[in-house]
Amino acid sequence: MTAEAEVWDGGTPPVALLKKLHKAMQMTGGYIQKDGYNSGQNYGFVSERAFITKCRDVMLGLGIVITGSMVEGKAGEGLTKSGKTNLFTGAMRYRFWDVDTGQYIDCIYPGQGADSSDKGVYKALTGAFKYALRQTLMIATGDDPEATDEPDGYDAVKWGLIERMKAAHASVTAAGVAIAAMPQDEDLLGRSVDALERALEAIKGKLQEPGKANGKTNGVHANN
Repeated sequence: MTAEAEVWDGGTPPVALLKKLHKAMQMTGGYIQKDGYNSGQNYGFVSERAFITKCRDVMLGLGIVITGSMVEGKAGEGLTKSGKTNLFTGAMRYRFWDVDTGQYIDCIYPGQGADSSDKGVYKALTGAFKYALRQTLMIATGDDPEATDEPDGYDAVKWGLIERMKAAHASVTAAGVAIAAMPQDEDLLGRSVDALERALEAIKGKLQEPGKANGKTNGVHANN
């Protein structure tokens, strides 16, 4: 590392680090399937373990490490269906380092955790860290915090598969393997889940043999 680390201050950007983050976005695939469920509040979520499993080896292999520090924190009380609870609201600074150049980028993410005992702080830190990874590496989880009610005909499973197909398609293209353009969302939503799963596996299969790219276009099919 250099004697004095470089950080983007609006001037010359840390190009070496940005190239590594760009590569990490490609390698993580752009999607993580929800693996947890909160029965008390009836929603699915992606666990911290799933995010770390998805990102750790990729980032270490590229020479990116993350350090964190709390820049703001406040304890108080919140209200749930069960009554009052301990509430912690904070903000974390996550620093993405390039171990080869000493360049870094700071990202500040909020976190909030509610717990009846002493785990509110840890829940807030976990939430902030997951969003730091998710948004920095542009990883979709199949939901949107701005959403309210699901629109008519909404199929969470199909949309999740479509998002994964798009991420895999982008990775294939980035690897230099010729492949047909993705069909329109409306077309894909009309296909069965089994057909979408087969199409996803077909796209991912192209990444296994990138050396066979010879300019021949491989189609993206999702037959009923």
